[in-house]
Amino acid sequence: MEKGVFSSKIVLRAPGFSTMAEKRFNLIAFASGSDEGEIEAIPKDKAEKLLEIIKKGMDSAKSQGRQPTQQASSSVADELAKIAKLKAEGVISDEEFQALKRDLLKKG
Repeated sequence: MEKGVFSSKIVLRAPGFSTMAEKRFNLIAFASGSDEGEIEAIPKDKAEKLLEIIKKGMDSAKSQGRQPTQQASSSVADELAKIAKLKAEGVISDEEFQALKRDLLKKG
């Protein structure tokens, strides 16, 4: 972050910025052919908050990328058993059960 007297400029570096080369209102610029972007003329008090939000978002994206994605291991039969149990317990009505069952059978 570059701080000026009245405003700041945030420079972002990340792969893929070059594919989003665009400039709006002369405030946000993505350098063509590079992995760098700039957000200019941010009031100083807002720049720190914005930078923190960006960092949190990037950290969150990184941690999600590292976690293995859970694949749906439930079969249609398993799901039918679950909704049948909910119906038997009175959690869902017969109409709701039939609708859920119909949807599951269409997907499976």
